[in-house]
Amino acid sequence: VLSGELKYGVLSMLRGGGRTAAVLLLGGVMALFFGQLTSSLEEYRAQLTALRENAQLVGQATDGSGQQIEELVIPEQMAADVAASGLLSSYSISDRMGNCRILGAAVTADGEIRSLPEPVIPGSSFALETFFAQMAYEPDWMRTNSVEHSYVFRYTAAGDIRWLEGYSEADFASGGKWICALPHTVMEAHDLKLGDTVRILYAIRDRGSQLVSTADLLVAASYVSATESEVVFCPVDFLWRSVNNGYAKPIGGTYDSFVFTLEDHEDLDALRQTLEDAGFTPAGSKGKSRTYAVIDDEIYLNTTQSMERQIRYVGALYNSLYVLAGIMGFVLAWLLTVSRKTEIALLRALGTAPLRIGINFLFEQAVLCAGGLLLGTGLWMLSGKTPGSLQKLLTGAFFVCWTVSAGCSLAASLGKRGMVSLSEPE
Repeated sequence: VLSGELKYGVLSMLRGGGRTAAVLLLGGVMALFFGQLTSSLEEYRAQLTALRENAQLVGQATDGSGQQIEELVIPEQMAADVAASGLLSSYSISDRMGNCRILGAAVTADGEIRSLPEPVIPGSSFALETFFAQMAYEPDWMRTNSVEHSYVFRYTAAGDIRWLEGYSEADFASGGKWICALPHTVMEAHDLKLGDTVRILYAIRDRGSQLVSTADLLVAASYVSATESEVVFCPVDFLWRSVNNGYAKPIGGTYDSFVFTLEDHEDLDALRQTLEDAGFTPAGSKGKSRTYAVIDDEIYLNTTQSMERQIRYVGALYNSLYVLAGIMGFVLAWLLTVSRKTEIALLRALGTAPLRIGINFLFEQAVLCAGGLLLGTGLWMLSGKTPGSLQKLLTGAFFVCWTVSAGCSLAASLGKRGMVSLSEPE
């Protein structure tokens, strides 16, 4: 059973008609308004967070202009220092050693041993030069620690890489693996399949010396090339560990490409410092070293900075709208209460205590405003969205503005004598 003043408030709301509906509608609209604004701002922030988390910042050794990323001379120790920094999610070191010719499968995947004719290797220097010229039309022979991330696929994705069961990218980075990855076109041309042990004739020029030899490598992977070029990949330590052909790792070995991916975008400055400490010079600038590096961060930085500015501008605009909404609620609650001054004065003239009138009207305004806000919040949730903490805070702040304004207006109206209020022209 409601007390007298609360009962009067409920009856006043029920017979309020358009006045009651207006307050409920306003509360619902404000709740939806706050929901839309806060949701938009949260979406902007979520997009920025997703960009930072998912963006892959790629860098590479390059020439002084920042254009060429292969056929360079990159000291092995410099690449090793960057790779050991712990800042990279992946990196690829590659070295085009020369050209190679597929002689056929020495051992098939089924275990069949095949007899292959021995290649004729020229003995004279003139014949050897002719041989090297002919080999230039054969597939490139490249050692790498990562087929997928080698510079061959820097601008085009490595399509449809298939691995022999039990093998993966890690086998190209680890030592002691006599394996290779072949293009599908080469596989089809020589009737090869994964698991075959293929004999390869390779021709290498290194530091003025020329080497022609053969190697039997397990076909551990095959890939579809996005370009017309054909590259036969072997592990990065191939030949440097070989004893049979007498080819030893030279002191101060080099690579002709170094491509790397940053693990965490927040470590961008640390990566720059690591590159500098390792001896790399930023492309386009002068330094002690003629080994340059560049990080492809221009698009990332421009995009994130643009989104940050947008979020700041939108945030400032929304803060203004929040303040205006609060002022509007304060003014409307004041006017709505003042419009009932005659009713308040009549109750005063009939002897109703000011406290009971204040409780009655304040209860009515609080219930109507809260009901409208809850209605709008419910509609927002029915649309499949969850109210955020900022939306809840703004909704509560609007309720406080409304009730405080109604209370102030009531206090002003109750400060006058009932008969004086009735005698006023309005």
